[in-house]
This record gives sequence, C-alpha cells and structure tokens, in this order.
Amino acid sequence: MIILEMLSITLTATILIISAAILFLRKKTTKCLHSIPGPRVFPIVGNALQLADKTKFLNRLLQWHHQFGDRYLFSIGPTNTLVLADLKDLKTVLESQSLLSKGHAYYFTRSWLGNGLLVSKGNKWRIRRKILTPAFHFKILELFQSVSNEQSMILVKLMKRKHEKCEPCLIHNMISLCALGIICDAALGTRLRCQEESSVYTQAVMKQSEYIFNRLISPWFHNNYIWSRWGHGEAEKKNLAILNDFIHQIIVERKTMYKKSKKNLDIGGNEPLTAERLAFLDLLIEIQSKTETSLTDDDIYEETATFTFEGHDTTAAGLTWTLYLLSKHPEYQESVHDELKTIFARFPVR
Repeated sequence: MIILEMLSITLTATILIISAAILFLRKKTTKCLHSIPGPRVFPIVGNALQLADKTKFLNRLLQWHHQFGDRYLFSIGPTNTLVLADLKDLKTVLESQSLLSKGHAYYFTRSWLGNGLLVSKGNKWRIRRKILTPAFHFKILELFQSVSNEQSMILVKLMKRKHEKCEPCLIHNMISLCALGIICDAALGTRLRCQEESSVYTQAVMKQSEYIFNRLISPWFHNNYIWSRWGHGEAEKKNLAILNDFIHQIIVERKTMYKKSKKNLDIGGNEPLTAERLAFLDLLIEIQSKTETSLTDDDIYEETATFTFEGHDTTAAGLTWTLYLLSKHPEYQESVHDELKTIFARFPVR
C-alpha cells in the first residue's frame, strides 16, 4: 500500500510539473502570435483532443481553414503550428535562407532516422547536402525511370482489380506501398514486392509512421519516459530494431559487393557518379571510400534511412493530396487526362 501511495504521489507530482511547464511555454511563445486567428486552445492539451481521431484529422484542418482563412494557428500541447495556405506565404517560407531548422514534430523521427539531412541543421546540414548533391544528378535519376514505371504499372493493375470488384481503394496506403517499392530499389538496391506481398520490413515502416503520428498528436506522449511506460515505447523499440537491422545488414552486404567489384567512379564536379544504375546506398559507399569526407557507417545509415522514409512518405502524401484535389475539381481532372493522353500517345502501353 505504501509503495502504491508513493507511486501515486510521484505520478501526480510529475503531471503537475509537466502541466505547469506546458502552460509556461505556451504563455511565452504565444505572445507574438496572439493576432493570428485559430480555434480555441484548451489548457495543457491545446487542440489535441479535437485532432485525436486520425480519420477526421484532415477534415478538421480543412474545417478550420474555411473558418479562419489562409493563415491560422492551432496547438498540440505547448507546440504551436502555423498553417499557411496562401501561395505568397508559402513562397516566403520555402525561399527563406534562415528558416532551415525543422519544427518540433521532426523530433519524433530521430529514433529512426538519426540526424540525417531531414532533421540536421547548420554546418552539418550544409556540408552533408554538398556531399550528397552529386548523387542526385538528373542523369542518375533517369536510370531509375524503369523502376518507377514498373511499380506504377503494378499500382494501376491493383487499382483496376479493385474497381472491377467494386471495392474501395485505400489510395494513400496503395500509393505508399508503390513509392516504398520504388525508393527501396533506388536507395537500397533491394527489390521488395511491397505491393504484391507483405514483408517484415514493410510492416515495420508503416508501423513506425503510425508511432510518429500518434506521438505527434498526443502531447501527453511527447515525454520519452511517459511514452515508454504508458504509450507504445516498448513496441516501438522492437519495431526500430527491425528497421535498423534491415538497413545495417544491407549496408554490410553492399560494402562487401563494392569491395569485390572495385568500381572506379567519377564523383567530381557536376558530372554524374556513374553511367551504371547504382543505388543511392552504393553512391554513399563510393563517396566514403573515394573522398576525404568524414562519412561514417552511421552517417550512411542516417541518410539511407532518411531517404527511404522521405522518398515514400512525402511522395505518397503529395500524390494522395493531388488525387483528392482532382476529384474535387472535375474540370481540372479532365485537363490533366487530356494532357496525359497527348504525352503517352506515342507509347504502346498506357
């Protein structure tokens, strides 16, 4: 009984301390934002309860957009989020040379992606970007067009099958798997049949994305200790082990293959690294061995994991949003359809 009472007192004290800290941080950070409209913010949780239902998350944001306009503010716990829907505002942010640090939301990706190009900042971000730029020469990217075409045809086939059976298409999930298959081939040099069959790694990627989103919209799980004790911290650790082991194993295998092949690639200037189709991981291994950079195996893991995540998640989100907007505006959908017919008229496979 005494132990239970002590635990209860400790937990209560912890909650009070966290609550006080959240209130202090919110008061401190919202002084300069009070003029921006937005939904009513509730104590401690902010607007988290209004966004708790993931199936209605997007609809809630759209509702607030209609209500408050192209520039509004909401918060999850002590973290404020400024939503911009005006092109001029977006242009200002995207072209800024000073707004390079990522927001609080990206913190929850570090356990998976480390401190790669997505979340790094300052000199590390600039140096790493300079090192990686040759790997994204357009001639190299063109070499993976066949991979993109192949996976896209599989996606269309699966969507047609759903249509013939009058079954709904979970568009975002289907596009995510398609994009994951493309990026795994392009970034890791590994062919995964993501769309046709499930795999441990594919499931782990999707699970980790869910863990990140769940923590993001739940301020009570922002604290690592609370997440590990009362959230899904233990399950996430096991999931991260799958993701880490998978990529580290591929790094070891590709480095072994590289040493045996002894490729002599040109990584200087603005020329492409190779005339062959080498995966992003192969190019990182080449950069590590041929230059005087301090690129370690952990650095290679960070960037490979980062581009595997970025390469499918953001692509799937962008394409899903595009399809949603086209479905809401049939006149533009017809224009896109006509343009595609013109472009692909010379190809036998449509």
